[in-house]
Amino acid sequence: MINRLIEQKRAISLYITDNPSTANLQQLTERQWEILRECITLLKPFEEVTKITSSTLASISEVIRHTNALLKYLSKPEVSQTCPNIADMKQKLEGEIQSRFQGLEKDKYYSLATLLDPRFRMRFFHPQNYEPIRNTLFLESVKRSDITESASSSEETESELLPQSQDPHASFWNCFEELASTQPLERDDPKSPLL
Repeated sequence: MINRLIEQKRAISLYITDNPSTANLQQLTERQWEILRECITLLKPFEEVTKITSSTLASISEVIRHTNALLKYLSKPEVSQTCPNIADMKQKLEGEIQSRFQGLEKDKYYSLATLLDPRFRMRFFHPQNYEPIRNTLFLESVKRSDITESASSSEETESELLPQSQDPHASFWNCFEELASTQPLERDDPKSPLL
């Protein structure tokens, strides 16, 4: 919206000049126009991140990457030099991002999603969080393997308790095993893969 205002600067100025009584508006000073330009420069990455995360293909693994990229962008000296008139706005944005997303790298779901995404891995984490994130992944994988092992052992126990079917062709795999065990491969056959 601010971008459109800058694009239409000349038309807006002409309208205000031509219609002073009906418009009841004051002309913006050159400093105010400059502040608007700086706002566009400062907010452009936020617009891009908003568009990316609003897509249907956005995933939870992108949140840490976008958050840390925005914080890095706001902390760059070039941004402070490009936008000197809105330093308070820049500090406020930086503070709000930090307060809203603090501890995001310590959140199990966000950190594991980012770590397991092959596009990102450990690239967007702060170095002090590398070890805790790796430990979280390790513990989660151990926990999952324990769950899988206990589930498979309980399935084996249940199958042992169930009475075996009297029908030798109860399932496809029983038929397959029966055929494989009852028809030995002939070694004299020229089509045999064993020759």
